[in-house]
Amino acid sequence: MRHKGEAVQGGSTITQQLVKNVFLSNKKSLDRKIEEVLLAVDIEHKYSKDKILEFYLNNVYFGRGNYGIETAAKGYFQKDIKDLTLSETAFLAAIPNNPSKYDPINNKGNTLERRNLILKVMLEQKYIDKIQYDSAVKEEIVLSPLSLPVAKGDYVTSFAIDNAAKDLMKYDGFQFKYKFKDDADKAKYQKNTVICIQTMINVLELGDILFIRLLTCQSKNSCRIV
Repeated sequence: MRHKGEAVQGGSTITQQLVKNVFLSNKKSLDRKIEEVLLAVDIEHKYSKDKILEFYLNNVYFGRGNYGIETAAKGYFQKDIKDLTLSETAFLAAIPNNPSKYDPINNKGNTLERRNLILKVMLEQKYIDKIQYDSAVKEEIVLSPLSLPVAKGDYVTSFAIDNAAKDLMKYDGFQFKYKFKDDADKAKYQKNTVICIQTMINVLELGDILFIRLLTCQSKNSCRIV
């Protein structure tokens, strides 16, 4: 979706992004794209739009080891999602489009610009009124981040480290899951996930990080995660 020439959301639907991020690898190929579309259609036949959006928000990556909107709220503001202001919620919504470009710590200005764009679209679509919009745009975003170990460098390196951490978690016996008995069960899982990701990233020494990146480089000017 585009808003007056600016990309507000990627070309893929929310369902396709969910399939790509949760069920498929990030390898780019025609076969993978076809599989992505077919799985998205199957999911849309089985689940309501609200359920798909909920599943997406509970699993999408918000950068710095934060998976899911609730974890991101705690990771950046040390708040429950229900306690966030409109401005803070829009600020978090800006991140998944590009967690490196919209990193709230290193690129807060970019995140604020996208927050304002999101709020503008919400105003134009009549999800909020002018008073709410003006208040949210003027609100100062005060971060209170948890101490999360984050790799310095570009998106490729950060993404490689994150995937390596998850692979280590799987190897160590961590069971990833996407369905929960209740909110308490989900909150407990999200807390354990953050702790495990932090622990695994801590054990990745600089030499391991460089080795991971070396394996992903196809040429001097082309690197990708495989």
